[in-house]
This record gives sequence, structure tokens and C-alpha cells, in this order.
Amino acid sequence: MIPFSFSKSKQYYVRDQKGGMSGPFSLEVLESKLKGGELKGSEALALDREGEWREISNIPYFCSLLIDLLALEALPSRQREITKVLGESALVRKAMPLEGIPQKEGSEFTEQLLEKRVQEKVKTVIVRSQKEGGGERAKIVILPRKKEERGGSWLREPFFSRWGAVLAAIAIVGGSIWFFGRPTRKLLLTYEEPIRIVIPSPLRAAPDPAKFETHFHEAEVVFAQDTLGGYKFAVTELIEAIKADPNQLGAWALLADTYARLWPLSAQDNDYAEGIHHLVRRVKKGDPQSGPAERALAQLAFERGEWELADRHVSKALELSPHDGRAKTLAAWIAYRKREGEKAKELATEALEIDTTLLRAYQLLGTLFIAEGKEEEGLNFWKQGLASHPEHPGISLAWGEYALEKLKDPSVAEGYLKRVIETPKLVFPRDLGKAHSLLGMIYQSRGKKEEAIEQFQMAHLNDPSQPSYLESLRRMGGSPLAAREKDSLVPRESAQYFVHLAEEHLREGRVDDAIAQFRTALDLRPGDPLLHAKLGEAYEKANRLDRAMAAYESSIQAKGDYWEGHLKLASLYIRLQRLAEAKALLNKIEANQPHLAGYYLVLGKFYSQQGLYKQAAQIQVKAAEQDPNDDAAWVDLGNSYLSLGRAAEAREIFQKMNKKRPEWTFVYSKIAEAVFREGFKNEALKYMKQVVEKDPGEADHLIGLAHLYALAGETKLAIEPLERAIEIDSANEVTWKMLAENYVKIGEYDQALKIYSKLEKLAPYDADPRFQKGAIYLQMGEKGRALTELNAVIRLNERYPGVYVHRGNLLIQLGYEDAAISAFLKEEHYYPNDADPYEILARIYTRRGQYNDAVLQYTKLIELQPERAESYVGLGKVYRNLGRTTHAIEMFKAALERDPDFAEAYFHLGELYSTLDRRDAAIEAYRHYLRRSPAAENVRDVEKKIKELELQ
Repeated sequence: MIPFSFSKSKQYYVRDQKGGMSGPFSLEVLESKLKGGELKGSEALALDREGEWREISNIPYFCSLLIDLLALEALPSRQREITKVLGESALVRKAMPLEGIPQKEGSEFTEQLLEKRVQEKVKTVIVRSQKEGGGERAKIVILPRKKEERGGSWLREPFFSRWGAVLAAIAIVGGSIWFFGRPTRKLLLTYEEPIRIVIPSPLRAAPDPAKFETHFHEAEVVFAQDTLGGYKFAVTELIEAIKADPNQLGAWALLADTYARLWPLSAQDNDYAEGIHHLVRRVKKGDPQSGPAERALAQLAFERGEWELADRHVSKALELSPHDGRAKTLAAWIAYRKREGEKAKELATEALEIDTTLLRAYQLLGTLFIAEGKEEEGLNFWKQGLASHPEHPGISLAWGEYALEKLKDPSVAEGYLKRVIETPKLVFPRDLGKAHSLLGMIYQSRGKKEEAIEQFQMAHLNDPSQPSYLESLRRMGGSPLAAREKDSLVPRESAQYFVHLAEEHLREGRVDDAIAQFRTALDLRPGDPLLHAKLGEAYEKANRLDRAMAAYESSIQAKGDYWEGHLKLASLYIRLQRLAEAKALLNKIEANQPHLAGYYLVLGKFYSQQGLYKQAAQIQVKAAEQDPNDDAAWVDLGNSYLSLGRAAEAREIFQKMNKKRPEWTFVYSKIAEAVFREGFKNEALKYMKQVVEKDPGEADHLIGLAHLYALAGETKLAIEPLERAIEIDSANEVTWKMLAENYVKIGEYDQALKIYSKLEKLAPYDADPRFQKGAIYLQMGEKGRALTELNAVIRLNERYPGVYVHRGNLLIQLGYEDAAISAFLKEEHYYPNDADPYEILARIYTRRGQYNDAVLQYTKLIELQPERAESYVGLGKVYRNLGRTTHAIEMFKAALERDPDFAEAYFHLGELYSTLDRRDAAIEAYRHYLRRSPAAENVRDVEKKIKELELQ
């Protein structure tokens, strides 16, 4: 066990009161979490998971910070929370016992002395009881807000003088805080804590646009799903986005809107409403004409049932932002609540014309049309909504109720209602209670008493405010259960159940739903490394690679020797071109678990990514030997053989795979490519066309045909099958990239840029689209735009292969040669096996007369590419400039050994032999040069030199 020893330079694990662990975190991160409300102060810290744990509030540094926060906190609920934590702190009790305050005359801690000491430093806030008719209960002494000046801070006073006033103040009120009555209006289950508003803490470092975009995009995605789980996750993402860049007012407005939608899960008090107003004021301070801010206020009023107030706010929101689909949808729901059906229908229709993903608009239009008797039209709207999110609880619940009450079809109703209860973490308790109640009625009608009682019990547990649920339960002979019995009552709530659901969703291609289920399972088993890894795999399938990376990292944090997590993270690093980090993980696996299944497979990908196909093939052979049934290893080996020119061996592998795994549609195109590379171009194209004709709806076949056209140099022919493949599967990132590459080849740069911009938005954390855009702008001669894109690549991935070569070339064109040299040297540092920077630097150094530096670069280049004749000629010229004639002649001869027709090498040999008075050798070298370069510009000069030598 590692003993606890606080230091600002260390990192700490965090354990909450339920035993969940996270971290390790630096001091800066812990401070941020405390300020943002993610940590309450009651958690414990340790230097190691098995080490000694110490409560945060009992560490002087953090206790001082909590007191600071008490002084600065604007929300009364958060003030009470911090005061409670400090009241429980052993450190505070030791300094100022809560049981009583010494009253001895002259005591430092008498109330009179306290009042005198803090008279000029504090303000007193009266906290009233939350019980009905509650009078004055206590005074909380709160330090005034810090002034802007940095000198003479109160926190810099000596420890006891600094703490005396505040600790005594806490002592006065600490006990009384415990006696506050609970709110009389509470619709939450007793086992769930009310949601509280967290105000993101101020930014300390410079804004991080890339990080902001990643979190904000994720928040937008889950917010649009219109589920309870989505809104909770959106809050987390928006807080992180705002921390990355607090100047983005759209994130503040969306956070306010999200909290408004979570009103049913809050304490539903003035503190919560004031928190939303605080966020809105923050937006309006920067943008007084913010439509989304007004929409958030309208949403809050709507949730509170204040229809007229909601209508006023949403009307203003639409006046400021007339094309805000979410505001129109909310306006439609407000009109519906006010029994203005036609207006509601018109607004919801307009909302969908603006944004076809608005699930609540589909739900409302379906409800409205069915109410008018136009059931087919109404059901069509519900179908459209469920097509984009099959488990949207609102639509599923509405359809279940419709099937039961109007269609009188309990079987159909049961199917939709089960959709609702099978994902309880996505559903608001009120809707969950209704779904259970309706299922209870269905089972009751079938005479299934036990099942009906179970459903009515769940209905009452989820929404105890509905007396009808309790009445139905008692009528069936059941009794209400305590909330703590919920888990034992419903085995579906186990983590394994949600894992099973998630895996089913993955098989059905419903990746977003699978992610939601894995996250729910992790709520129940937060320390399970396997669950974190499975969540990472789902994120990878959804192309949310930053989230996948975080999930894999969490799997390793949960269990340091979880080697499968190391392997998955290494594989993702390779995909993102973060090769140094991938290699570090692979080295760690090799040192600890060298025979881990899949290790050789990932190591082979590591070499393939660098173009080192010979090494990759050697490793992939080991992978296949380790597990002969590992089909992925054989496919990778086949690809390496293709790259090495061993096409016949590759074809043999892919033909075996085709027989073994006929469902792997991409294998057909690999067979065709192998045949093509064997020299049978027409046969390969004919074969691939037949495959496409047989199954024209398979995107992989069309991609394979396009690839063959590209190999044949028929770029324009490749575009049409790629466009058809995208029509079939628009989510395939590889297809989009292939299409963009072909557009670049035929010079349609604008089309390629549009595609890369689309990919950039889909995956803002992926540097590749920005890199490709930079390369295109370079070809177009738009140097400023190219530099912007390449700089963005470096911010996203400072080790992205080739970025420094491109940037260096661009800087040379802009006249910044020294900066260009630094870029090329950085590329050499990160990728010592890349020949390009050595060659470019060698030429620059030669031109600048830095011959010794040039020798070093050419020497490294020759080590990498010993058969490349040009490198020997370049080094020979440098040696000649250094006066090292013998070495120069050796280099030119070495070049001719590798390429006997290299004319320039003969010319330089003729020049050197002339200076050495080796007349015959010089004449022979010049004649070789003329035979190989009869059209060279210097032909007459060389002929003249030959005549002069012959006359000597």
C-alpha cells in the first residue's frame, strides 16, 4: 500500500462514495473538476488504486479551495453542498469543533469575536427552510468575491488566521444545514439524486478549437436523439466543449436548453431555474440577440407548464432565428398544449422542412394526424421518426398507446412498449412509468397476474406521483416496493443484459443504440475493462475515433495489465497515424505478453502503415502460424504480397478466403487486383464486371471495380462506380476518400475539397482530411490556405507522416528557408525511414554551401536507399566541392554501377578526370555522356572539350 503524501506535482486516483474509481488526474484537472461541480469534495484521493485513500475535504490544499469556492459560488444549492462537505470534514472539525463554540472570554473563536473579525470581509445570506411555512433557519457567512487585483490575496494569509473566520462561520451553520426540510414537490425516484446544474469553470490555457469541435459535435449528435440518456451525455460533452473554448456562445445556449429538458429530473426548484437563467445571461451578455438563448427559456417554461410564457419566449426566439427547426418544433408543441391543432401542425411541418432529423416533430405530426382520423398519414410520420432512431421512447410509447387503445391490438402495443422499458436509461421516469402501466394492463387482460403486478410495481416506482399506478397495483393484490428493491425486481437491469442488447444492436447495424447500451452497462460496472473496450469498439464503428481512444484508455486505467485494451489502443493509434505511440504500446505488450492473440496482427499493420511491406509480411506469417484460423491475418498477408509484387501468392490466399468466407465481399476485388498485377488486365476487369452484374447492390464490388480502373489509369471511369457505391452506403469513409483521390487526379479540385470538408466535419479529430486539403491547395498554388490546413494537421497530430515535408516545401516557396529546414529535420526525427526529407535537405545544404551537412544527409539517404543512383551523384558533387576528388570519383562510379545509363554521372567523371590530367579517361567519360544525352543543352561545349583533350 502506497502511503498518502500530497504533492502538487503528483497525479491522483479518485474514488467516489459508491466505490467507482477514475484517474489518475493532475492537480490542475482535480481543481477544474471541483470548480465545475464534477467533484463534490466528499470523494477520496490516492496515489495508487491499492494505496491509502484520503478524503478531498481533509487535505488542507483542497479544503482551502473548497472555502474559496464557497465564497465565489453563485448558486445557493452549490453553496449548501460545499458547506455540507466542509461540515463533515475532519480537518475542519479539528480546527473548529461543530459540537460547540468556546465562549470563554477572550477566546479566539467566540461568536462576538468572529462577527467582529469578518464584519468587513463577509456578507450574510439568510437561508430559509424549504418546508412549507418555514421561517428563518440559519445564516451562512460567505466571503465576498475576489477582486481583480492579484496582490494581497486573503488566501495568502497565514493558515490559522486565514481559516479562523471561515471555519467558525461554517461551525455556526454546519449543523443547521442538516435540518433543512425536503422540497414538497419532488417527482423523482428516491434512489436517484436530482440533477444539478454545473457551471463550467473558466479556461486557464489558450482555447482549443479542435477539442471544442469534437465535444460540441458529440453533444449535437446525442442531443438530437431526444432521449434522457442523450441529454445527460450532452451535458457532459457541452461542459467539456465550453472548457475547451468558453467564447463559443452556441455551446452555452445548448447547455441551457439541455438542462431545461432535464427539468423533470431536477429538484424542480428556483435554484435549478436560476441556474438555467444564469447560463442564458452568459449567452446574452455576448449576444443580446441570441435566438437559441430565448429557445432555452421557452423550453424551461414549457417543462414547467407555463404555456403563455413559453409562447412569448419561443416567438422571440423565432423572430431572432426564423430558421431554427428546434424552436419551431417547440412552438408546435406549445400550440398543441394550448389546443391549437392547426397551428401546431403548420409549425411542425415547417420544422421538418428546415431539419429532417427533428424526432419530436415527427412524433407530434403523427399524433395530430391520427387525432384527425388520418391514421395512415400519422403512422407514416412515426415510421419516419423511428427509421432514424428505432428506439425513440416518445414515438414508441405513443405508438404502443395507439395500438392498445385505438387498434385494440395488445400484441402490437406490447412490442412498442417493450422497446421503451428495455432501455430505461434513455427514458424519463414519467414515460417509463406509463409504459410499465400499459404493459400491466395488457398482462392483466391476459390473466397473467404476476407479470401484471411486476409492471404496476415498476410503474409506481418510476412515477409515484400517479395514484392510478398504485391503485392498479393494490387492485391486483400487489404491494408497493421500496426503490432499493428495483434492481432485484428486474434482472434486466444487470450490466450483462445491456451488453447483450448492445451486441444485438451491433449485429443489426444500430451502432448509436449499441453505444447507449454499453454506456448503461458501464454505469452499473464502471470498473470493468472489458466493457470500456467494447464501448471503444462501438465508437470505432461509429467513426468517433476520439471517443474510442478515450474508452480504450479507460480500459487500461481500469486494469493496468488488460493487454487486450493495450492492443486495441495501439491499433487505433496506427489508424490515426500516431505511430510512435502505437510502437510504445506494442513494445510494452512484447515485454509482458508477447504471445497475446492478435499481437502479431497489429504489429504487421504497424509496418504496413509505414510502407515496410517486407517486414509486415514476415510478421503476418507469424500471425498466421500463431493462429492458422485467423482469417484477418491471412488477408493482411495477401495485401502485403500485393504490395511486394508477389501477386500469384496473394491470389492464392484470397481465393482460399473466398471459399472459406464467401460473405466477405471485398475479397472478390482482391482476387481481381491480384490477377491484374499478374499482367492479366483485361481478364481482371472482365471478372470484376461480372461480379458487379451478379450483385449490383453490393458497394464493395463497385469499389473494387473502381480500384481496377484507377490501376489501369482510367481515372474518369473509376468515378461512376464510386458514386454508385456511395448511394448504396454513404457512411463508408473509404469510398469518399477514393472518390476524392480520383477527382484530384483529373484536376477537379473543388469536388475533392468538398468531400474532404465533409469528412472533416464527420471526424474533426482525424488529421487526414485536413492534410489532403493542404496538399490540394498546394497544387492549386493557394499557399495561404495550404499553410492553414497543414498547421491544423499539426495541431491535431503533430506526428502525422509527411506533414512537415509539405510544410517545409511550402515555407521554401514563401521564402522562409530556415523554417523549412526545421520542418524537414522534424520529419526526419519522427520518421527516420522516410527518404524525402534527407534528399531535400541535402539539396538545400549543397546550394547553401553547407557541404558537411549535405554529406550527412546524403549518407543517411544512401543507407535508406542503397540502389538509388541519384543519391551517389549528389554526394559526389558535394565531395567535389569539398575538394575530395577521389571520394567524388568513387561516388560517380557507384552511381553508374547501379544505373549504367546515368548520363550526368559520366559528365561529372569527365570533368574530374580533366582536372587530374587523365585525358583518355575524360574523353571516354564525355563520349559516354554524349551517347546517352544527345539532346542536352551543353552538347556543343562537351564536344569542344573532347577536341581540346584530343589535341593535347
